[in-house]
Amino acid sequence: MLQRKFPVGTDQGAVKATLLGQGFKPLTPPSEKCLPQGETAPVGRIVYPCLPYDLDKALEYEWSNFPCGDTIRVWWKTGANGAITEIGGYHGHGCL
Repeated sequence: MLQRKFPVGTDQGAVKATLLGQGFKPLTPPSEKCLPQGETAPVGRIVYPCLPYDLDKALEYEWSNFPCGDTIRVWWKTGANGAITEIGGYHGHGCL
């Protein structure tokens, strides 16, 4: 659905404006320094893996009905001209 709505070549401004208008919000940066993908975690230390996309090129929408919650996350990549080269999404659901 995302690729039909925002095909390759779509300006990223249009993606952001549409999603923000639907209630999507910027992602919160991790509170801890993340471990880049492909690096080995140090022994005896808790680490958080870095996201595989740029936080500035991702938005999410969250809703809940205690004790469960859902998140939809949309991310994209752009070329030098700011046009979308790739777009994807994720839906997560969890309960306490």
